[in-house]
Amino acid sequence: MALLFTNIRIRIILCSALLIVLLGFGAKYSGHDYSAYFPGRIRQQSAVILILLSPSRITQTLVALQNVEDRFNRRLKYPIVLFTAEDEVQFITDEVRVKVRWITEGRATFGACLR
Repeated sequence: MALLFTNIRIRIILCSALLIVLLGFGAKYSGHDYSAYFPGRIRQQSAVILILLSPSRITQTLVALQNVEDRFNRRLKYPIVLFTAEDEVQFITDEVRVKVRWITEGRATFGACLR
């Protein structure tokens, strides 16, 4: 009985290893770019994340920014630009800027747009 379970375990391990190898070759030849999943490789940024920041919704924006960073941007490391209206720039305090830079690990910049 123990020999039967040992044979089954060996077969499962061999099939799993074969599946991993086949999936690796399939990803290589499928034409998809998986370089974002391999942090050792250097690639240029091909996008930027733009956020329109309203002073009345700073807290919600920070929560949304944290979610985007946790679920998407930690791996890809796209730069983030937060825009606010030119007459509302004074409402974006240094405390908010420090929080945004901490969330994004310094990849965020602020910009003002005309109304």
